[in-house]
Amino acid sequence: MAEDTKSPIPEDIKQGIISLATSSKTPPKTVFAELKDIIENNADVAAMEQKEHKIRFAYALLLNRYTSTGGAKQMYLKPLSIPRARLTKQKPPKYVGDIYAFVKLVETDGEGTVIKEDLQLGAGTLWENAAEAMMKLSPDKVYKTSLRATETKHGIELGGNDATFVEVEDDSFPTNKDFFDKEVKPNLQDLQITIGEMDISNSSDINDIKVIKAMVIDAAEGETANHVEYGRYTITDDSMIGREEGGPGNTSIWIHPKEVLYGTGSTLYFVGTAIHDDKAELTRFNCHFIIPGEVALKRVIKPKAVAGKEEVSIDTLDDDLADEAKKADESIGEDEFAL
Repeated sequence: MAEDTKSPIPEDIKQGIISLATSSKTPPKTVFAELKDIIENNADVAAMEQKEHKIRFAYALLLNRYTSTGGAKQMYLKPLSIPRARLTKQKPPKYVGDIYAFVKLVETDGEGTVIKEDLQLGAGTLWENAAEAMMKLSPDKVYKTSLRATETKHGIELGGNDATFVEVEDDSFPTNKDFFDKEVKPNLQDLQITIGEMDISNSSDINDIKVIKAMVIDAAEGETANHVEYGRYTITDDSMIGREEGGPGNTSIWIHPKEVLYGTGSTLYFVGTAIHDDKAELTRFNCHFIIPGEVALKRVIKPKAVAGKEEVSIDTLDDDLADEAKKADESIGEDEFAL
C-alpha cells in the first residue's frame, strides 16, 4: 500500500484559516487554495526542508497579504488579455509585467455583508511572485485576489509583488466585445485617435483608454534574445500612409503570441493607452485588448511537427479542469485540510 505523503495542517493554522475566511468574508476553500499556491510556487518556501516549516512560513505570507496596510485590497479580476512578463536584468532575475483587467473591488458594510463594487478598468505593473502567477491567468476566467489598488480618474491602478489568483465562478463580468459595444463604441468620436496622433494623446492615467483603428500589414510572433515570447501586429492607417515628413510609416503593437489571431489585411480596433516613454523619447501604445473590425481575417498558421512529442488536446485538458471544478465546493471537509 502506497504511503500517504500528504501533510496535515497544524490545528492552530487550520483554525486560523477558518477565522481569516470568516473575517474577510472569503470562502474557506478560496483561502486554503491561496495557501496551497504559496507552498507550491514560492521560492523561499520551496527551499525549506521540513514540511511544517513550509506550511507555517506560507501561512505567515498569507496573513501578510490579508492584513497588510500598504493599500492592498480584495477584488475580483477578469483579465482583458493574456498577461505577459519578462525577467529583469538584476541577479537573481525577477519577473515583471503589466496586467489589464476588469476589476470589482470588494468592500464590507457595517453589518458585515460583502459588497462587490461597480465594474472598473484596472491596469498596472506586477513584480516577482505576483508577475509569475499573473502569467497563468486566462481572459476567459474570473479570479479572486488581493493587490495594491489606487483609484484614478478612469479606473484602478494595480500593483504588487506578491499575489495569489484563485479562480472563482462568476458570470457577472462582461466580455471584451460587450464592453466595447456598450461603453466604447458609442464614444468613439472622443476616444478614437490615429497612429499619428499618439504623441499628442499621451496620458498620465494608466486607464485613460484610447482606440486606434488600423490595418494589419504584418502579423508575427517570436522570442527575444532573453527567451521572452512575444506577439506583434505591424499596423498602419491613413495618418501614416499619407504623411509628408518621413514618408509612409507604420507602428508595432506588442501582445501575447497566443493573441495574434488575425492576419495581414485585417482591420482591427486596438484599445489601450498612449504612454510616453521618456527614456526612449517616444510614445508607445500599450494595448489592453483587441476587437475585430469590419474586415478581420483569421490568421492561418500551419503547425510545425515536433519529432518525439505527443500532441496534447487542449479541449481534453479544459474538460478535465471543468470536471475538477464541478467537484469542488466552497466548504472544506476535515480530510481536505492536508497538503
